[in-house]
Amino acid sequence: MIIRTDLKKFCEEFGIELEKKDCRGASSAPRNDNLAAVELTHEQIIEQMNRAWEKFPVLPAGMIMDLEKKRGWTKVWIEILDLRFETWRLSKKGELYQVKEPVKIAIPIRDVDGNLVNVSFVPARSKTIQNHIIC
Repeated sequence: MIIRTDLKKFCEEFGIELEKKDCRGASSAPRNDNLAAVELTHEQIIEQMNRAWEKFPVLPAGMIMDLEKKRGWTKVWIEILDLRFETWRLSKKGELYQVKEPVKIAIPIRDVDGNLVNVSFVPARSKTIQNHIIC
């Protein structure tokens, strides 16, 4: 808890209760239950991720051309790596919701057996062109 001692003394003197925060500035006040994150098991997270992955469409042709031109990614490797367009996300409540304005490319992370274990996201279009290494 980081609170300047002068402020702490002033508040104590005048009976002002300070909201305690941790070193990152996060409040220790109780969260609104409607906003609180849900604790999901690893299996539940993987299941939700797979449900979302199945809903992700392939990258649009215009975006593939743009990626070839600006980043040097080829259509062949985009298809081999099964890159997709992020159109769904997992809420803090553990529910899938549709992204209003999709802007990220979804890169599947698979284990040695080919099972989806994670998904990495990179911006489809960025102000600074970066060649992300994906192979």
